[in-house]
Amino acid sequence: MFRKIIKKVQEITIKPLVMWYLQKERHFTFEGLKMTVMPGVFHPLLFHSSLILAKYLKKLPLKGKTFLEPGSGSGFISVLAAKYGAHVTALDLNPLAVKNTLLNAEKNRVAVQALQSNLFSKIHKKEFDYIFINPPYYPGKAINDSQLAWYCGENFEYFKDLFQQLPDFYNSSSQVIMILSEDCDLKAIQQIAASFNQTFELIKTQTVFLEKNYLFRITKK
Repeated sequence: MFRKIIKKVQEITIKPLVMWYLQKERHFTFEGLKMTVMPGVFHPLLFHSSLILAKYLKKLPLKGKTFLEPGSGSGFISVLAAKYGAHVTALDLNPLAVKNTLLNAEKNRVAVQALQSNLFSKIHKKEFDYIFINPPYYPGKAINDSQLAWYCGENFEYFKDLFQQLPDFYNSSSQVIMILSEDCDLKAIQQIAASFNQTFELIKTQTVFLEKNYLFRITKK
């Protein structure tokens, strides 16, 4: 109950400030990376899911490995992976996010292949060593490109497409990492994954500002 009250207060007070802040181009530095976030693109430092992924990524042996990020947004995770030596492919349905990813790759002098793609539709079937996913998980229809980072469709269409296509891009030695919040319908998402013969292995739980975040590894049954 207490957390619901806090979320309601945040909705009324903090959300308008965040929306105002995101109307202009913003900049930040992380681990030596100089990042730009364009208006209309998910800002990774305002929402702690990206930082949790980044901290996990830093511990991995990425040099020379293939790395895929569907839904790259500003390119924060993809550029960080490239900095650590991975061969990176970044995908996003939002054309502005693709532009933003390429801009940040160029700024930081790393190689990232960034493509506008509805999930994996624009790449050939190939097994990657690492796949990192920070998905949209709120039920509802995105009414513009910027909302693609938040809404997964009225009937979880994003996850149905994701788990149908995903098995073509990883094997038993791959690490497919997804982060989800307690705010999402975790049971529904896991049931969709199970319907496509995939399962969730909990790696880590981290609470930030009263919100539990779950880091999962996805594997084939």
